[in-house]
Amino acid sequence: MKLLWASLLWLGLAGCAVDRNNQQTAPISAGLSSTMAVDAIKQLQILYPPGQTRFNISQPIAQTDAFGTTLIKVMREKGYAVQVVSLEQMVGKSAGLTVQYTLDKPEIRLYDGLYRVTLSVGKSLLTRAYFASNQTAIPAGAWAVME
Repeated sequence: MKLLWASLLWLGLAGCAVDRNNQQTAPISAGLSSTMAVDAIKQLQILYPPGQTRFNISQPIAQTDAFGTTLIKVMREKGYAVQVVSLEQMVGKSAGLTVQYTLDKPEIRLYDGLYRVTLSVGKSLLTRAYFASNQTAIPAGAWAVME
């Protein structure tokens, strides 16, 4: 129960540790990042049918960004059309949904071990908290979807 309340409080502090120009504010292991990316794809499959949805990732993806590279790789494997484009390239284009993501963790020591994934898909915002244990990300609550 304490974890649930801590998660809800932490989700309410949206943006406290986020640099919106960078998708990751703290070093996060590749294993944790990949686990969270695969879970995010499962949520996308519920909301956006593979084979019928095109995503435009509108932020740069560094080779060292395990979350972003896994996200794109698994999206394509599941049947999504995925293109990485800059915001300037997107001006005037209407095909596909714009996607941006943030993977962060709070700076407050009270929340050590908690991480948050936020996906901006079109006009919707999806977010979920995770608890890290033994290099595995365990969901700390349900996906919150804001439209």
